[in-house]
Amino acid sequence: MEKRLRNNVFRRNFSCYIDSSVVWLFGFIYSILSIRDTESSSFSRVSAEIGRKVKLPCITEITGSIHVQWLDPSGTALTYDESVQTGDSRFKIDHPYLREWHLEIENARRSDAGNYTCSIGPTTIVNSVVELAIDVSPSLIRTSGNLSSVVGNQVTLFCEASGEPKPTITWTQLTTNNGSKLDLKHEGSELNISAATIEDAGTYECQANNNIPPSAVGRTRLEILFGPQVTVLFREVSQNKGGSTLLTCLVRANPAKELFWERNGTIVVNSDRYQIRNWETGEYQTTFGLFITGLIDSDFGEYRCIAVNDYGRAKGKITVNEYEAGKVRIIATPQDVLVRVNDSVLFECSVHGLDLGDSLTWRRVLPSGDLQTIFISHLSESSISSLGSFLNETFQFDHTKYEIQGQYSLYVKQVDFSDGGTYVCDVSGIGNFSAELTVVDKRAFCGNNNRADVFDGDRVTLSCSLTYGGLAPNWHITWTREQQPVASVADDSLGSIKRKLQFNASYPHSTGTYQCVVTESQLGYLSSCRVALNILSSKTGNLVMANGTAESCNYVSNTLVIVILSSITVVCFIVTVISICWFVTYHKQEMTKFKEPPKPKSKQK
Repeated sequence: MEKRLRNNVFRRNFSCYIDSSVVWLFGFIYSILSIRDTESSSFSRVSAEIGRKVKLPCITEITGSIHVQWLDPSGTALTYDESVQTGDSRFKIDHPYLREWHLEIENARRSDAGNYTCSIGPTTIVNSVVELAIDVSPSLIRTSGNLSSVVGNQVTLFCEASGEPKPTITWTQLTTNNGSKLDLKHEGSELNISAATIEDAGTYECQANNNIPPSAVGRTRLEILFGPQVTVLFREVSQNKGGSTLLTCLVRANPAKELFWERNGTIVVNSDRYQIRNWETGEYQTTFGLFITGLIDSDFGEYRCIAVNDYGRAKGKITVNEYEAGKVRIIATPQDVLVRVNDSVLFECSVHGLDLGDSLTWRRVLPSGDLQTIFISHLSESSISSLGSFLNETFQFDHTKYEIQGQYSLYVKQVDFSDGGTYVCDVSGIGNFSAELTVVDKRAFCGNNNRADVFDGDRVTLSCSLTYGGLAPNWHITWTREQQPVASVADDSLGSIKRKLQFNASYPHSTGTYQCVVTESQLGYLSSCRVALNILSSKTGNLVMANGTAESCNYVSNTLVIVILSSITVVCFIVTVISICWFVTYHKQEMTKFKEPPKPKSKQK
């Protein structure tokens, strides 16, 4: 009977211990797993402009008695419930509803930017982090300022700007003709000109923009230094004895240090019959003239226009002839020429001795094959001025586009692609003389950006194109990678030449700077463009840099998440094992204690 009673007591107590231990174990595991509910956090981002009012949101799902505290980026308390804890009156709490505890900031400052924490407690801690980004309009940090470079050298213009968000910098060039802006289709803080030409001279404008007005604009003046270039418009002129004549040459140089006329090896100086004049007729360009009055026998002959500066010396020759009536002579004929868009061009067709029965006509061959009449002259030689412009009374002459200079030379103003083609000077009774005008873009074009990001193994196509109008000359186009030649494929079309590079991206062999250089040696054209190619290691967006390292926010974030989850799993496993071991050990001890029979009491003597 006593043994049965003892066993019942053991089973009842053991069952009680089992129930309490199971409850404790499940409570312990629940407390571990419920950490996420008792301490959780969220993250959001708010942006605001300087001087504006901004509201940082904080909405809680916790009900009951709670306390809400806002902390600034340094961890200092700003508010507690609806009470403001800071001396800055710009901060206050907006508590329109039971669950909403928003922080309002009046007249936002740049120093207000950072992470603000809305902490909700005390029983359940919830931290809501709000990043406040203060939008700041762009401002220029520094620019390259005014620069000068010798023709053919590499030039780098730079423009650095600050702002929030980070501004994008675009480049334009101000044209000298009408002040309009030429979009260079380039983004970035640097603008590289691989081989500077005279046409690259001028004012460049960089604009920093992040959609927060106003944008910031900086200007850089690029001056190109080069040796003199002398152009003689009329190689021969004719005049009667006792008459007057004007000799002119166009001198293009920077700097234009020394200009003079020479006759039979002797420098011509100002006198009663010789007057030297010069006029600025364009950027880096001067018209240099010698006016001779009262011509005598010794005045006929050869004159030289000479220009000298630190970068070279150039000269042009003009012959003064005594006029012979009744004889038509062709002194100069038009030559093929290549110019850039918005430049002007002169086609020479100098004729002496035309009388009232003769005529000279300028025509242009249209793409359709038809002839467009530009100018017709029925003027006598005595009516011709050496720098005159002529208008036929029965023909509408387009003064806005053309001028007739000297002895019927045709001057075409500010050409565009549509002006390219064949120009014909037709002299009645003598014949016609033609020349080709080719108009090309100011520089080769490699795309909207000078940087390309591709994935390792992808098919890459890099294109270099140049638009032109008129006759396509003998172009020489080369692609190089890190200054080593690369084979390209021609993809030309009417009005455009194009060279393509096509290959499968391979790191590191494909990484580097690719440059396209376009030249035409006969007519003196040179232009280039560049593309920096970067290889992405995989579709996840890991960028393989030139030194072989990898940058990937995704990779770092995924790795961090995996490490944290693994650590939590290990901790839970260890806690579970310890709990089970403690549970087994404890109940073994209890079972042993209950199974031991009570010691008999000693009998009293």
